[in-house]
Amino acid sequence: MHSILQTAMINGVDPTAYLKMILDNVAKANHEEILSKDMDWESLMPWHYSTERLLADWK
Repeated sequence: MHSILQTAMINGVDPTAYLKMILDNVAKANHEEILSKDMDWESLMPWHYSTERLLADWK
C-alpha cells in the first residue's frame, strides 16, 4: 500500500484521490475478473492519471 501511494505522489497524483479511484474500480469488478488475468491492472497505475482527472471523476 505504501509503495503504490508513494508512486502516486512521485507522479504528481493526489494519493487520496488515487486510492479512492482504485477502490472504486475494484469494487465495480466482479470476483472472477479480479482473480483472472483479464483485469487490466496496468491501466490503473498512477502514471496514467492526473490529480485533476481523478478529482473531476470524484465529483
